[in-house]
Amino acid sequence: MNLLQNLRRWSRIGILAAAAGLLAACGGSSENASPGSVVVEVPVPDGGGGGGNTGGGDSGDDDDDTGTDDDAAVATVVPANLEGVIVDSGETASAGFGNRPIRTIDVGALTDGAIDPAGLVLGNDAIFEIVGGALRVTPPADSEPSGGGALPACQLTIAAGGVLVGATREDFLVVERGCALIADGTADQPIVFTAKAEVLGNAEDNDRGLWGGVVVNGYAPINDCPEGASGGTAGCAKEGEANSGLFGGANANDNSGTLRYVSVRFAGSNVDPENQLNGISFQAVGAATTVEYVQVHNNLDDGVEFFGGTVDAKYVVLTGNADDSLDWTDGWTGRIQYLYIEQTDSADNAIEADNREGDEEALPRSNPAIANMTVLGKSDERALRLRRGTGLTLSNSFVDGSERCLRVDGASRGLLG
Repeated sequence: MNLLQNLRRWSRIGILAAAAGLLAACGGSSENASPGSVVVEVPVPDGGGGGGNTGGGDSGDDDDDTGTDDDAAVATVVPANLEGVIVDSGETASAGFGNRPIRTIDVGALTDGAIDPAGLVLGNDAIFEIVGGALRVTPPADSEPSGGGALPACQLTIAAGGVLVGATREDFLVVERGCALIADGTADQPIVFTAKAEVLGNAEDNDRGLWGGVVVNGYAPINDCPEGASGGTAGCAKEGEANSGLFGGANANDNSGTLRYVSVRFAGSNVDPENQLNGISFQAVGAATTVEYVQVHNNLDDGVEFFGGTVDAKYVVLTGNADDSLDWTDGWTGRIQYLYIEQTDSADNAIEADNREGDEEALPRSNPAIANMTVLGKSDERALRLRRGTGLTLSNSFVDGSERCLRVDGASRGLLG
């Protein structure tokens, strides 16, 4: 049974039974767990010729993580205006990825890397490789932001079982605000964002930073504003790290699409000490967005980071990430239910969280809620580091193996629920 199928089982059996608000067994063995606590270790199987624990498929079978089921085949649709941009590379993926042809998406053939996704469907009949830098899903110049929780007309659709890859740290996907990513996979056909090395069968167990990652931008509130703007207003917007797009606004119910049964692997890029790419960056993403059954594995920087916004997530697995597994800042107020973190060699905190650096009281204040969390931590690092004014409501959770459970600094000390 693969990792994402195990995630589906979580929703059926309710895996964590520790008392609400309790962090059990931190810094010791699981023998210190409170009575009734249950830890489910989610297996991360071999990546189908990739050489290690990637969370991918274990063979080229029709029903594995990376091959496709003939009954659920979805053909790629390339509109006429993109026929010179998306072309067959002449390369073929490994058996673990169904021996599918690799088609390149040439960023250099697009103006500023901007792709109009109208009419485009990335099917599961091929592997798609971003070539030449950041691929930016961009709305038409005359488009208006969608109101309420409506989906924008600008949508990039990736079929269940689809695979999008990059070959360098400069290759990553940016969904600009005003657009949406429709990546709606299934337990049997998850959507995979990974390194080209994995689809060729050349990724190693401890590889990280082989490509950039995934960035989704929205119009939801943030608190890091340009001079003269107030947090949570339409004028409060900022540019993401590593030139990853403008985000922020006043629409708490902004809809940036669907990420369901999605696995992001071997990503991350440290452009400089202040600019990194995470496995998935949710930048001012709103509450109408669906994020369920998502894994980030072996990212060079943080696994998932929330930069403001109101988006919720369910069934999240973060494994082998080199910095913090989960991070938030800029006023994130969403919720996560069912979170599994497993740290390995070069990890930092399991969770590192801020409100806003330089203004701990900035509004809207980061104050998420997390329920049903399991952390298998690193023995010389802390599990949770809360600072710079963030709040957190934590319940029904279990931590084991970390050097300490919790460090709380600054204004965060009076804000924990």
